[in-house]
Amino acid sequence: MEKKKSEIEFSKRNTAFAPLKSFSPLSRAEDYIEVTQWTNWEGYDVNILDASGTRSFSLTDQEFTAIKKLIKHIDKEIEKGMEIKEHLKC
Repeated sequence: MEKKKSEIEFSKRNTAFAPLKSFSPLSRAEDYIEVTQWTNWEGYDVNILDASGTRSFSLTDQEFTAIKKLIKHIDKEIEKGMEIKEHLKC
């Protein structure tokens, strides 16, 4: 009798975990954020526990890159607005 090959694979995944208190003093002690890179390295799973409950979602690398670019754009626009306000005060 031929031995059947197992379809189960084992892998180690990169995970980063942080209490939300590290980022927001209004967070509860048990609140956290956790990001785990997919085994195929093509995206991330995000888990967040806060006062509103537990949220989980996934992002591909491309979606993550797009979010980072959009946030950078927003930050630059905010900086420009602050520079204009400072200039107008003079």
